[in-house]
Amino acid sequence: NISIPSLHPLSGGKGDILRIGLIGFGNRAVSHANGLGYMHPEDVENKRLDGTLEDWLLQENLNVAITGICDVFDLHAERGLETARNTIRAGGARPVDLPVKRYLTYQEMLNDKDIDAVMIATPDHWHVPVAIEAASAGKHISLEKPISTCIEHGRQLVKAIKKYGVITRNDSEFRTLPKFARGV
Repeated sequence: NISIPSLHPLSGGKGDILRIGLIGFGNRAVSHANGLGYMHPEDVENKRLDGTLEDWLLQENLNVAITGICDVFDLHAERGLETARNTIRAGGARPVDLPVKRYLTYQEMLNDKDIDAVMIATPDHWHVPVAIEAASAGKHISLEKPISTCIEHGRQLVKAIKKYGVITRNDSEFRTLPKFARGV
């Protein structure tokens, strides 16, 4: 019994827009932002120079807006803000007229009604605690791998997801490759 999320309407656009906050803006979050159709201006220029920008620009417009960045490292947070504010978007997306805010703590982001979902790309031991708090705040969750560092924490997260009825996804690419199967 999972309910469909209530989304912020995009005036004059197609459908509803999902307002996303990124918790942690290191290398993994940069990759997530690129996948959402956002790229730092320096990276756009580098892709233009090496001839790969067109491939990125052709990806689908996912109708999302990065509206929040939280990272304890100021340089990462600033780069995240610059990425979210860049007007060059993949998929032909037009910049949305929504502010991008820096949050000093993830709790501050989770308490903001203007964030619909969070992407958690923190150090591994923070994945479950942040995700449980996100679920209890009613935020939908995209969670970097590993989900948890132990089975019991994973069970606690599943319990919270079911209790609060949020949509949750986990990054698990490459986990079905033979080298990972041999490792298990």
